[in-house]
Amino acid sequence: MFVVIGITAVLDKSRDLAVAAIWADGVKSGRLVGPTIFQAKPNLNEKSFNKYRFALASPETSGRWTAD
Repeated sequence: MFVVIGITAVLDKSRDLAVAAIWADGVKSGRLVGPTIFQAKPNLNEKSFNKYRFALASPETSGRWTAD
């Protein structure tokens, strides 16, 4: 549906990263028809609300997530 209405890229910032990677690879390889899918890394917060949002204990621990 996205491509039909002219959307050529989307940002997926809430899905399981492994599932989003499978979809993105499918679009990139041509197996799936859809917009280019960009993925956000896990959300970094002061508190962990679910398995996709991680709490940072200190500024030193943030390097683990931001080094890429």
